[in-house]
Amino acid sequence: MDVNVAFTSTAYGPLWAPAVSSWLQAVGYASRHFAVEHIGKLGGAGVTDRTYTHCAENALVEEFLRNPTFTHLFMTEMDMILPGNAIVKLLEMDKDMASGIYFLRSDRPQTRGQPCLYKKAPMIDPKKDSTFSHYPLNIFPTDEPFRVDCSGLGCVLFKRKVFETLARPWFDLAAEKYGSDMYFYTH
Repeated sequence: MDVNVAFTSTAYGPLWAPAVSSWLQAVGYASRHFAVEHIGKLGGAGVTDRTYTHCAENALVEEFLRNPTFTHLFMTEMDMILPGNAIVKLLEMDKDMASGIYFLRSDRPQTRGQPCLYKKAPMIDPKKDSTFSHYPLNIFPTDEPFRVDCSGLGCVLFKRKVFETLARPWFDLAAEKYGSDMYFYTH
């Protein structure tokens, strides 16, 4: 089966030039890799503007599913700077969902720049509002892919069957208890 990737990004404000530049590099790298290796193509791109994130994510998935030739959906967010080889590396993993590591953008300096890695919250913490807890990078392996329970949506590749299998809506704010990404991974 030929690979056909749809590149998407949600935007809820002005686009940030360094992020868009990195997206173009990732798209260019993947397109060149596909042309040389003959393994697929980047068949489309979608970017939303000034739309609630969960609405934008659902709209991008709907558009993706309307094109039966798309095999994969790559999602990023408006302020994510991607490595040039992100799409190709995630495809090589051949998983239903695969994420690259990216970092927190926080108003609190002590948490800014930490990796966004989440695992299910331990049962011993009944005060926890969220299903997931943030974990430091040093508890995960550094030389191979590893499992997380919620990767967020900053750099993630989905196979088509993920969205064909799950019930709509794929993304929601769940009464603002947590973000649309955690809603998705919970469901």
